[in-house]
Amino acid sequence: MKDPKVVSFSPMFHWTDHKIRVHAFYCVLALMVARLMVREADRHGVHLSVRELLDRLGEVQETVLL
Repeated sequence: MKDPKVVSFSPMFHWTDHKIRVHAFYCVLALMVARLMVREADRHGVHLSVRELLDRLGEVQETVLL
């Protein structure tokens, strides 16, 4: 949560309790998705860190939904 380029908890520009809770929820959700990406990549023989996975996914130019 401390790496600002992957998933970080701060900076937080919210002042109400509700908005702070929502921000925390999104941060935890993003950490869970990042960990699931690493786990699935490991299962398929691709051993990369979260940052490396995000860099590679950032290179994707086109997505096709079926």
